Amino acid sequence: MTICDNDLKILVQLISTFITATVALYIFFNWKKQKGTEVIANESKEAIKELLDMVYIASKLEGYKYHQEDLSQIKNHLEKFSTTGDLVIKRLYFINQSIDVKKLKDSIDNYQLNEIGLINHHDKCIKDPFLRPNLSSTNKQKNTASKNIYFTQFIINADIIISLLQPYSTYRSTPKFK
Repeated sequence: MTICDNDLKILVQLISTFITATVALYIFFNWKKQKGTEVIANESKEAIKELLDMVYIASKLEGYKYHQEDLSQIKNHLEKFSTTGDLVIKRLYFINQSIDVKKLKDSIDNYQLNEIGLINHHDKCIKDPFLRPNLSSTNKQKNTASKNIYFTQFIINADIIISLLQPYSTYRSTPKFK
């Protein structure tokens, strides 16, 4: 009888060890997935906030008339726009490399082109007084039209990226990791 009792005790210990190990593995893998989701949510949230900062700066740049006294402020806004843009691109590339999001890569490419176009446009206006919108009505109309194209496209692309990232930043969508 004592042999059977010992065998039963060993069996119970083995089963309890197996159950404990299974629960620990289950918790670990769920935690790992949850932590990855949290990292993506935080990066998405920061990218969205920085994109909104850039939209605000771009809107401010659109309001300038390029008077001589405005040039230093315009340069400061362009510098901040460019610096923030670099941070956004790094975050977007990280997200794009980490998870599968349909259309994110194309949206990043379009966003970058319009960001560069907007920066170059304002940079040219600073350097060349004849491109500034406050000179002749012909230059003003031509310049405003091109500025609005870059500005409008930038806003559209920023909005697309925000709409792609928003479900991840608010935990409404579970990321599919690569």
